[in-house]
Amino acid sequence: MTAPLIELFTLGTIADLAPLTGVNRRWVRRGLKLLPQSKLAGVQALIQVAGLGSEKALKPEAIGFRLGPRINAVGRIADPQIVIELLTTDRPGDALELAMKCEEINQHRQRLCELIEQEAIAWCESSKIDVLRDRVIVVVQPNWHHGVIGIVASRLVERYGVPVFIGTYEDETKTHIRGSVRSIPEFNVFEALQFCGDILDRFGGHRAAGGFTLPAEHLDELRARLQLFAHQQLLPQHLKPLVTIDTQANLSDLSIALHQQIDALHPCGIDNPDPIFWTPNLQVERSANGRTQSPESDAAPGKYIDQSDRMALGGIHAPARSRRCGLPSAPQRVERPKIDRA
Repeated sequence: MTAPLIELFTLGTIADLAPLTGVNRRWVRRGLKLLPQSKLAGVQALIQVAGLGSEKALKPEAIGFRLGPRINAVGRIADPQIVIELLTTDRPGDALELAMKCEEINQHRQRLCELIEQEAIAWCESSKIDVLRDRVIVVVQPNWHHGVIGIVASRLVERYGVPVFIGTYEDETKTHIRGSVRSIPEFNVFEALQFCGDILDRFGGHRAAGGFTLPAEHLDELRARLQLFAHQQLLPQHLKPLVTIDTQANLSDLSIALHQQIDALHPCGIDNPDPIFWTPNLQVERSANGRTQSPESDAAPGKYIDQSDRMALGGIHAPARSRRCGLPSAPQRVERPKIDRA
């Protein structure tokens, strides 16, 4: 492949959450080195707008959390033609203008996500959702943008530790619902949708995520069936956000040399995650947002340590991004500590 194709392959592979194993990993490893010196005007403009212009080589996180969202936001809530023009133009001025449009759209997407998430949490709290009783959350509200509700569903899964079916009405008469699903590893989304298939207009997806449409009159029936299916599939111990631990490590083991050795194994990502180390019996001294931990806090024991792009979370040393792991074979599993996300 030519350099431009490798760069586009790298962007697409990471942004679309494809596995970073085998040949994918080989090409992505090369593409991450090529991207900062890309000859594609649109890629260079996007890198500049995302604040990555000084990077000599990119990591998957730079695409997953910086470049990818600026591309995906356009497809979610605006005209995808903007991105096509961005990645095909050879005029730097046009590329910068298009990249700025992507930035504005992504900022709007972020505001939408924050608003919908707040409203969804408020609904869950006012409805007195009992995850042990229901084992699934089904939330439908009007005036939500269907292009971003999947993102909100992922955040709700992270917050509540159960599968989330989230939807909004497709029309002003509220006769049809369009929804998105995100799940935990022990709950198969596609099988759940099949279980409700006769009351759905359309559905699709895979084990971890999916989408559906249904007549609004079937909403109560959908909720009841999903709760029944969830009780068949999930045990109470599944309803806790878990972190898969690779191995226990002493703080003295977490050196710059170890960080450099792990860094040499990059790129890590889907199906090839960064290693997670666990150190027990730590005292929280300072949170990731700089706050001093009070004795009355409900956060689990742990110490936050900023070291390059890694941190210790409740005694769990992992990349500085959120993870939820289920029951895959691993040396140890521990419950994720409660974190103040403010």
